[in-house]
Amino acid sequence: MDDTRGLFHRAILLSGSSLSSWALVEDPVSYAVRLARQVNCSIPEDLYRDHENIVDCLRDVPLDDLLQADVTAPTYLSAFGPSVDGVVIKKNLQKELLTYFHPDIQSFTSTSSNGNGNMKRSGDATLAAMANSAGGNRYDLLFGVVTSEALWRFSSVDVQVGFEGERRDKIIRTYVRNAYTYHLSEIFHTAVNEYTDWERTVQHPINMRDATVAALSDAEFVAPLVQTGDLLSYRVTSSPGGGSTRSYFYVFDYQTKEGDYPQWRECGTQFIKTTSSSPDRDSNLNLPVLGSRAQHETSALASYDTEMGIGDIKRMGAVHGEELPYVFGAPLVDGFNHFPRNYTKAEVGLSEAFLVYFSNFIRTG
Repeated sequence: MDDTRGLFHRAILLSGSSLSSWALVEDPVSYAVRLARQVNCSIPEDLYRDHENIVDCLRDVPLDDLLQADVTAPTYLSAFGPSVDGVVIKKNLQKELLTYFHPDIQSFTSTSSNGNGNMKRSGDATLAAMANSAGGNRYDLLFGVVTSEALWRFSSVDVQVGFEGERRDKIIRTYVRNAYTYHLSEIFHTAVNEYTDWERTVQHPINMRDATVAALSDAEFVAPLVQTGDLLSYRVTSSPGGGSTRSYFYVFDYQTKEGDYPQWRECGTQFIKTTSSSPDRDSNLNLPVLGSRAQHETSALASYDTEMGIGDIKRMGAVHGEELPYVFGAPLVDGFNHFPRNYTKAEVGLSEAFLVYFSNFIRTG
């Protein structure tokens, strides 16, 4: 965009982009009005003309009252956040981002694309114009993801013992219903087919969990970010200066030893066994003890181990935001703020490497 020229030279995108279902608020006015009503702000009859009255009132509301207000968006969407204003960010920009590389998905429009499914491919001229408007791709880009982006959305019970196909279907169906407008059934069945291991005659709950985590991670984080990276890294041959920038992509796959999601490498039976002397917490997993259900699932998992060949359950992978302590150097000072406090020597070295990579990119691209 012309208005941003000269304001920055590089960009770093960590686990997200404007194409993610949760990144942009589709109807910010409705959420603002709901919030205003809950904190006793008067609603003007003409919102378009007198919207500043609501803004002024909300600014005077104590923070605690704002935090206690119950204004929630549908699952996987956001109630508060950035929105397309039509001035700084053009209303059709996201549609062009979505449809250029995959014109066949014109009707598979996310609700975050202003609810308009009648999208048309703009063609090379549009992309070239977009690239030229950015100065011929003049901005260096560093973008990356972690391996289990959506794991935080699942309960400790789901993480420890997995779940059956019925719950998997409910999770994926909810995402599709809230994130898309058309062809919901086709999208749902395509996703289920893609993330089902058809070579297995029996779908183990742990495998079902892993596949569902992968599906949500790809849908919410990985695919939107990779799409954005593809576009921003696109080299327009007719654009002067095109190809002069550099783009880097990384995948973070380290689980902090003393983090919120410890490294799970035990066998199926040990994976959920509660051996802590504490009545409330499991010292191995740092998760709530499951009690009788855990004992029941222990025997169930044990019976699966030989049959399914999953004696060694794979690591869950890094969780959304797990790279942040290393980006900000928390291991170098024994942690700060909400980051973990205890780190190994290897984790200190990992943080130092992260800082070197990021600082080099910031300085020189």
